Amino acid sequence: MHRRILAAAAVLATAVCSTLPMLGGTADAATSTRPLLVVSTDTNGDGGHGLFGVDSLGRHALVPESDTTDVYEMTTSRDGSRIAYLQDVYDSAGNLAHERLVVRDTSTAATPGFSRVVSDLTPASGNVTVAPSLSPDGSTVVWSQINISGATPVVSLMSAPVAAGAGTKVADGVFGGAFLDSQTLIGSTDSAIVTLPVAGGTQSPVAGLTTDDGQFAMSPDGTHVAWLRDTSPADGNTFTAEVHVADVALASGVATLSTDRKLASGVDALAPAWNADGSQVLYVVDDVNGDGSVYSAPQDASAPATALATPAGDTVGVGYAVTDATAPASATMLPATLAGTAATVRWSLPSDADVYGVELTRTAAGTATKVATIPAPATSYKDSGLVLGKTYTYSAVVVDRSGNRSAAVTRQLTALAASAAFPDPTSTTYYTSPAFRVSFPTPGTYTVQYRTNGTGPLTTWVNNASASSQVFSAAKAGSSYGLLMTRYDGLGNSTAATGVGTAVVPYDQTRASFTGSTATQALSGRYLGSATVLKAAGAAARLVVNGNRLQVIGEKCASCGVMDVYVDGTRVAGVDTHNAQRRARAVLYTRNLTAGVNHTVVIKARGTAGRPNVVLDAFGVRH
Repeated sequence: MHRRILAAAAVLATAVCSTLPMLGGTADAATSTRPLLVVSTDTNGDGGHGLFGVDSLGRHALVPESDTTDVYEMTTSRDGSRIAYLQDVYDSAGNLAHERLVVRDTSTAATPGFSRVVSDLTPASGNVTVAPSLSPDGSTVVWSQINISGATPVVSLMSAPVAAGAGTKVADGVFGGAFLDSQTLIGSTDSAIVTLPVAGGTQSPVAGLTTDDGQFAMSPDGTHVAWLRDTSPADGNTFTAEVHVADVALASGVATLSTDRKLASGVDALAPAWNADGSQVLYVVDDVNGDGSVYSAPQDASAPATALATPAGDTVGVGYAVTDATAPASATMLPATLAGTAATVRWSLPSDADVYGVELTRTAAGTATKVATIPAPATSYKDSGLVLGKTYTYSAVVVDRSGNRSAAVTRQLTALAASAAFPDPTSTTYYTSPAFRVSFPTPGTYTVQYRTNGTGPLTTWVNNASASSQVFSAAKAGSSYGLLMTRYDGLGNSTAATGVGTAVVPYDQTRASFTGSTATQALSGRYLGSATVLKAAGAAARLVVNGNRLQVIGEKCASCGVMDVYVDGTRVAGVDTHNAQRRARAVLYTRNLTAGVNHTVVIKARGTAGRPNVVLDAFGVRH
């Protein structure tokens, strides 16, 4: 195992700090791909490291610098799509609080792409994380977890899927874990360099490497491997290493290395990396001042290594990723779903492999507002706080992992609600017959279906209408009608089919059977033009109903007295119907009933002295 890494792990709780200057660049014409040099550095001298990408188009902050964080030991996937790095987070007193392993897209967008903290350790755990490595496609990350709480460090090789899930142990005593391919790792033990499956299992020695070799890195095409050979003195006070590269072949999970080439020797080096086309091996060298410089050497050892830049501070990680400068295809806007003051905007994504997501902008009355950036694979967004009746334009721009943006596509919508206004069955302007009129909002058109008594099939009542009201002529006394409405804004968008309420058509009081002293009176304003008066004590109305709610509708007046209500033979209420002024179509009593059961309802006049009358006009039964 590389002695430098073990020593670094032993003091990691005190800090991992360093720096690099701005690596400049001038804008060139965009090409189909952009090699991106990725460096972990402190450019402003505050001791906190950020992560930067540098290419011909300029310098991009991938993870901003902060004096309370350090970013180091970064590595990139061979396809250039993702980067893994370690990040130390310090509290306000400068103490190490968290050591995190983070995986994210190598995005240069203002809004970064995918990012996930895979491991989050605290000093109290006694564990530190070193040597992360990503699978060729960036879908899996492995790392070494070292427990430094005992006299001898204990090493475990860990693995985790990048998208989700906790880390699991691959093997004990294995350090490194670079991917030879998506299923096979190369790592170091105390006695050998080995290959082993990513899922754990049988380890196979790699011939020609010593136990002090480590920190492996595969070339982008998978045909070469670079590593460090530790040449440090045994006293551990000085760190020196050789940078090597060799051709690699993998068969049946066993690696064979050939043509070992030494690119540098006697250097205080950090983990090697590769440039975008695999022609150069990169590494960081600490100079006598403790600063880190980025060096590049041809992988075929045809020329000496050269420094890429003179740091103003210290670089502690280097790698190359491949981003592109090609704009993704545009999204396709789909019909939106309207829901009152909210709308769900929908789209389909292009098939570009590196699509990050969609940036959504809303424009109203000439003012554009960025709503959100929605990562793939999501293809919808619910936008709230709209104004009913107001028209909005939504613009969707596809953003890829490299920050490229597609042409915008738009969709207009008007905020509409699926709603209806039912007349009150106690209203004097309602129910001169069982038919009733329903009011609908404008603008827009609508389709309405209905279901009778809560159990009947859905039947279309009106289709693509725009009138402000409609008469429901199919109504029958004693039935209830649940209405389901879809409303359209005229711009190709609609609400979901939404329940907008239930209308109850009452039975006329003549549906009941009457006993005792009663009289039926015709009078304008009464339901269906008449009401029946219980005139003396004991006079009663009897009705059998089947539903989940009962309303007794009648009058309140100066001569009106107390009525007793019986349901299935049990008195359930006594109601005084007295009122100084006559009120027609008043709800005298409401009661929930057990659905699906026939209930016998009896209304009986108590015969109140001086005001014996009970006036019954209708019975509303909801199903």
